[in-house]
Amino acid sequence: ELKMDSPNLKKDKNAKTLSFHITNNTTLIKRSIYSRLKEYLSDYTMVRVSIHSESSELTQSMLIAITDKAIIKQHKNISKDKIYHIVEGIVEFNLHNNKTILVHENEIFKLGKDTFSSMKSISNVAIYNEIISGPFDQNDTIYLKESQK
Repeated sequence: ELKMDSPNLKKDKNAKTLSFHITNNTTLIKRSIYSRLKEYLSDYTMVRVSIHSESSELTQSMLIAITDKAIIKQHKNISKDKIYHIVEGIVEFNLHNNKTILVHENEIFKLGKDTFSSMKSISNVAIYNEIISGPFDQNDTIYLKESQK
């Protein structure tokens, strides 16, 4: 079982938000982690657990918990699709073309590459699994400038 204070989970000190990553390539993540993630949301608007252990891995997967106060600004990945599996709650995706998509618990949303979107939880808390191909390349993510909106 994966716990936040587990020896196979390490805090990522370089991340912009509260983040952890696994240190063991073979790990079972049980449902009990969701309540642990929600505990962090009393002090933070977002917490992430990278299920991949290296940014060079070809499969990048993150378990992310957000509150309704967290806002993920308009951004896109130039060359990579993303898949979002909503584990708990409801997440609203706002695409740059003014289209809004609501994704409910146990639903999966595929966001195509080169598509600007923002997202937020419209439930008090949402937990989702975000999957993207690796390796991680920070130059592949572009944030929309205020003047482009």
